[in-house]
Amino acid sequence: MKSKTVVYTSKTCAYCPMVKKYLDRFEVDYEERDIEVGNNHKDSIEASGAFTVPVVVAGDRVVVGYQPGKLRSIFQG
Repeated sequence: MKSKTVVYTSKTCAYCPMVKKYLDRFEVDYEERDIEVGNNHKDSIEASGAFTVPVVVAGDRVVVGYQPGKLRSIFQG
């Protein structure tokens, strides 16, 4: 079973659209969770050691910030 990818974002984040565009470009299926809306997902990302967004969680791998090299290593093999 393929792990679900989750992207934690906020409306004021300058790098969040860049991460989503990168994932869309490579047709990565992901769920976006805005930490400012609904359930407070901020606790979830802080548990991973991150105190900022974007945070991409793919299985047991976590990428904090916009890091194309790390994203490539996860999603392009």
